[in-house]
Amino acid sequence: MQDARAFLQKSVTKDQIQLIEGDAFERIEELQGSYDFLFVDASKGHNIRFVETFSPYLKPGGLMVVDNVLFKGWTYEPSEAPKRLQPLAKKMASFNEWLLKHSQFKTTIHPIGDGMAVAIKQ
Repeated sequence: MQDARAFLQKSVTKDQIQLIEGDAFERIEELQGSYDFLFVDASKGHNIRFVETFSPYLKPGGLMVVDNVLFKGWTYEPSEAPKRLQPLAKKMASFNEWLLKHSQFKTTIHPIGDGMAVAIKQ
């Protein structure tokens, strides 16, 4: 988060950006109005809950980025994950399918790093 603050301070649009740090579910009362961008780096098992809770705050045409959606590639084949991680790999695969089919978003999954879903709100 320190890097985010440093980049924000250098930005020419810093007065137009609201950075809310901490657990989003504990800070929801601070949200006001609607937002252009939503970055989801939540606990993998809570991505659907996160999107359902916070996407109403995203403007139509707004961009949502969800990090780590490929889970080391195991979302393609959850059975190849270590046994203890297979349930989470299946949950992430289900999330990806859910988001790709979500009627409010046009979504693309990019194999960058550990995977990044980029969704535009319709």
